[in-house]
Amino acid sequence: MAPVAAESHYTVLDVPFGASEKDIKAAYVALALDLHPDRQHGRPANEGESKRLDFQEVEVAYRCLSNVTRRLAYDFRSFGSSSVVPDGKEPQAHLEEILKKQQKIDLANIQNSLARIIEREKAKGGLIIKKAIYGNLRLRDEKLLAEDLGKTTIEESYLQGPLIDVTQPVQSLVEKHRIQLKGGPQSSKAELPCFYNPAPLDTLSELELYVLYEFKEQLHEVIVGDREMISCPLRAHAVSRLPGKVPRGPYSSGNVTALMELQDRARRVDGASPVQTGGNTPSLSSTSAMGVAVKAKDPSKALERAVVGYRLATFKVPYPGDATPCELATIALCTLTLALGWAQWCGRIR
Repeated sequence: MAPVAAESHYTVLDVPFGASEKDIKAAYVALALDLHPDRQHGRPANEGESKRLDFQEVEVAYRCLSNVTRRLAYDFRSFGSSSVVPDGKEPQAHLEEILKKQQKIDLANIQNSLARIIEREKAKGGLIIKKAIYGNLRLRDEKLLAEDLGKTTIEESYLQGPLIDVTQPVQSLVEKHRIQLKGGPQSSKAELPCFYNPAPLDTLSELELYVLYEFKEQLHEVIVGDREMISCPLRAHAVSRLPGKVPRGPYSSGNVTALMELQDRARRVDGASPVQTGGNTPSLSSTSAMGVAVKAKDPSKALERAVVGYRLATFKVPYPGDATPCELATIALCTLTLALGWAQWCGRIR
């Protein structure tokens, strides 16, 4: 039997690794009676919010461990074995197929509630998910060096994968025009309703979630790591309304590292290439180790551009009706003028 990690779904529910379905349900019911949001009225605000987040964590743990398929995938990914099915009895090659079937069932079960959420959000100009994808969102090597990168929206075909479409599951998470999911070591988004890990037994892949959404008639986009907190909507997610600007698409934070690795391989190939003397030896200065055309791109420039873009983004007006930087400066100047005038007037009276 595999040891239980210091923080896992089993420790959240306070049950052993080999707990039965009955024991898991009993533990969940006991915790839910204390942590359910309906029981938080009258508590201090901080305590009530803490209880709400704890309840969310308990919900995620129970949703995973109460479902044989999800529990099997979680056990193999976290511990390398499972108490649900003895080692060797369940072909791991079929695990992804099982997860896909489970997602279809889960999606069918939420269609009615999903329709109500979408209708409510559209009526209020709220949060509408245009696209959401989950998986390995790093760019393929050849796309890291594409000329149009940063000028057009990144398409799914540019990504390494595997990945899955989670547009409907993310929309179903909207509550009162917002989404807020707690992050943490055990908060994999694969455990969210209608999600699953597209590479359940690959412990090396870095999973991320990309969300393109509309709020108050403006496009927003955000990408977060598998265990990072996500909160929508935020002004920082707004897509610029300047002419020609389009959503960037799923640009993973791992792309900068990948670009550095790719160019490092190209430099090593360059260093190993022989010196051309008779014009018959092909130059490797423009070829990567994978045969991909490499231009002389400095990865540090990508970081500099990202910093400049971040600073410029703070000056844009993401929502209709917000004050522009010029308007804020005018208000500050008027306030200062009135304060100086008031000080002079008070001095004359004295």
